[in-house]
Amino acid sequence: MGALSLRRRDDAGSTPASRLVDRRSASSRRRRGRVVSSPSRRRRVYAAVFRLNRIRVVAATPSISHAAHARQQGMWQRAAETSSGHRLLEIERSQTRKHACADEKMACCPPEALPYLVAEPATTGKKESVEGVEFYVSGPSGASAAILLFPDVWGWDSGRTRALADAFAEEGYRVYVPKLLQPPLEGGTDGDGLPPTFDLQARGADFLPWIKTVTWEATKPKVEALLAHAKADGASTVGVVGCCWGGWACFQTSALTADVKCGVIFHPSCQIEGAHGGDVQKLCKRVQAPMCFMPAAGDAPELYGEEGSLVVGCPAGSKTKLFADMAHGWVPRGDVANADVKRDVALAMSEAIAYFADKLPLSQGGCMGCL
Repeated sequence: MGALSLRRRDDAGSTPASRLVDRRSASSRRRRGRVVSSPSRRRRVYAAVFRLNRIRVVAATPSISHAAHARQQGMWQRAAETSSGHRLLEIERSQTRKHACADEKMACCPPEALPYLVAEPATTGKKESVEGVEFYVSGPSGASAAILLFPDVWGWDSGRTRALADAFAEEGYRVYVPKLLQPPLEGGTDGDGLPPTFDLQARGADFLPWIKTVTWEATKPKVEALLAHAKADGASTVGVVGCCWGGWACFQTSALTADVKCGVIFHPSCQIEGAHGGDVQKLCKRVQAPMCFMPAAGDAPELYGEEGSLVVGCPAGSKTKLFADMAHGWVPRGDVANADVKRDVALAMSEAIAYFADKLPLSQGGCMGCL
């Protein structure tokens, strides 16, 4: 089953299910089929995906409530029982439409979001710090382009977050995963974000007051310091990647500097701007770079669908691809022991790598403009 159902058809009449939906131009639509540009790039993509799939994942730990675990398992049971002609994860309309409620417009994760996933320490990068900002870094020093990867609400060291950074680094980028979700709640995970025991569904009332304390005013200086460090290390252009909360950080960083050339946002939660008293539509107007959105089934279509206001409102070249089979959080937190999750993590990464190859190309001789 394809991850995306499209009404459009190509010139031959087939449904290009593996392509991103480009809302901007016919010429860019014709380029959508080039997911991987060459045999050598295909080998690198497959190698990166293989490494992601090797990671041992734990979809639910004993610390997570039985109710939350049962809800997650129920989703996958419904998915297994759904015929191939229908969407998986048939989430009730009443749940998916909760984004339309006033409180949900400020929320980060939809009700069916996946729980915490234990991090696997088999990574290739290292921890560093600059001007008091801690970060995980992977990839070649001196690369002409850098990527800032903003994590979900469990922070810089949970699930596949660092493995995703390693996969982008394998393409030749210098990738940074900063520790930004400060102050952490109840100690967080490795000192960042939410603690492993936090159940979003059971403790939703505790989440919103905490996320309001993670302000852009406090985060901005750290991002600026990391951008300056990346430039000093040789990068002349920057891309951003966000998971969940990290999508909001992508928006803010692109609004901050034109050095950001593009972004990829998995299961976005840019609407968290509302929790800070802002308007996500106004924030969107300040975004300076095109964004590739990859929403899950429960993510608000009025924001992230084909005609979603944020997709249409972002600069030319922005795209969206709905992963209708997936629950919010699947890229860093989904259980790849499930064949559908494994398939869509691989597909999402191949789409992201292709998007960066097009809009954040690496120079052959090191830093572009460093003469």
